[in-house]
Amino acid sequence: MKKGIFASFIFIVFAAFVFCLGLIPLRIPAGKTGVLSSRTGGVYPKIIKNGEFLWKWELLIPKNSNVCIFDQKTLSFTQNFSGELPSSSFYSSFIKGNPNFSYNIAFSISLKPEEDFLVSLVKSGEVSGQSELEHYLGQCAESICISLIRSDFLWKGDFFKDSAGLIKLAEQNGIFSKYPQITVTELYIKDISI
Repeated sequence: MKKGIFASFIFIVFAAFVFCLGLIPLRIPAGKTGVLSSRTGGVYPKIIKNGEFLWKWELLIPKNSNVCIFDQKTLSFTQNFSGELPSSSFYSSFIKGNPNFSYNIAFSISLKPEEDFLVSLVKSGEVSGQSELEHYLGQCAESICISLIRSDFLWKGDFFKDSAGLIKLAEQNGIFSKYPQITVTELYIKDISI
């Protein structure tokens, strides 16, 4: 009788241990999300949030799986650009006093990727953690700002004092179309000199 109770107790402890090993939300800190990738099952197609119940057998095999952890916050970037207007050196030589046709412009931009996009980024191998996601979004922010600088509408108005106005104009002119799964939550010109 005592052997049966002891064996049952050992079995229950072992089962609880196995259950905890496969429970993914225990591996994700509060306020963060995760994407599970494993050698045997590939990338799990849904984002994993802390507090949601999800048990996967792939976590039971040592070194088989990895949970990529990401912050749920919006990431902000400051992009600074400087240069000269096209053909500025040519026109400067013809105008009295050799005027300066250089520009300096600083953008502040905040980006947030859609949750499903994180899964596809992990699946494609572009990111495997928060630092790589920040680098990727930084490249997206730079590309968006360069597209804004090259656009005609940026240089024709006084709208740049308003973030919503600049976002609306950028959307209307297709600046964000290259990144449909990234939401631009804030975009404004911090400083400009021409």
